[in-house]
Amino acid sequence: MHEYMQNRLFNPIGFAQASWDVIGGTGSIGPHTSAHVGMHISARELARIGYLAIRQGCWDSKLLIPRAWLKLATQSSQELNPNYGYAFWVNSQGTRWPGLPNDMFAMEGYNSNRCYIISSLDLVVARVGSGPRTRNETDFITQVVEAIN
Repeated sequence: MHEYMQNRLFNPIGFAQASWDVIGGTGSIGPHTSAHVGMHISARELARIGYLAIRQGCWDSKLLIPRAWLKLATQSSQELNPNYGYAFWVNSQGTRWPGLPNDMFAMEGYNSNRCYIISSLDLVVARVGSGPRTRNETDFITQVVEAIN
């Protein structure tokens, strides 16, 4: 996974350094990266992913992520939790972050690592840290939006 992502996405968008935890390595399986956990990147690199998303998968005029997939992934994907798309938290029904634009979506990781994208405002907010694990995200992003308006 790491090698594929490094060649396909990270190098083209200018990541300085990204790493993934490896698992396995004993017996016949591993070591290998896990697609859903253990990725380590800086806030700047996370913001680059957000910028790629806000530009509909294009970087330097090159399409790196299919637009159709990004559109699908950043909308509500099921009735059980309408605030979730495919790997993104979404506000398409205005219920995840009340009062914020419905086109807002986010990547939310361990220990409050976050990347918020609001396409209508051309806004990407990236935060990397070690907590707190819970906080009022709506107030945080609302203050950012108010600061730029």
